[in-house]
Amino acid sequence: MEEQQQILSRVIIEIAGKPKEHIEGTMKLVLQKIKESKDIKIENEEIFNAKEKEGIWNTYTELEIRTNNIADLIGFCFDYMPSSVEIIRPNNLKFDTNSMAHLINDLLARLHTIDVTIKKLKSDKMSLESNGTMLLRNIILISVRE
Repeated sequence: MEEQQQILSRVIIEIAGKPKEHIEGTMKLVLQKIKESKDIKIENEEIFNAKEKEGIWNTYTELEIRTNNIADLIGFCFDYMPSSVEIIRPNNLKFDTNSMAHLINDLLARLHTIDVTIKKLKSDKMSLESNGTMLLRNIILISVRE
């Protein structure tokens, strides 16, 4: 990696759920996977203790990561969905139009995949609600007959 092309960023990764041991273990697995990546170098990490709020445990980690280029940083964001990203260095980034078009197309492809998934889940939900209503109706009709 050439120093002038690298991007240094501060990111926050959050995990919420329960039980406490599960989210702490999951955070360790996420960090291990990041450390194994050839495109990401962790410069600094700070893991914060899990805290409970309204029955849900929450933990987060603040990382300073170094990536080869903006594409690797965006890939990191897609893969790990940090809640916050701050680019520390460099102060300015330059893009050629082909690289920017490629990044935008990758973003759109992922958004379309998410859109299809959401539409399928909505359809499945409507079918379940309809089937549940019909099931309840049939139970009532059978009960009334008897």
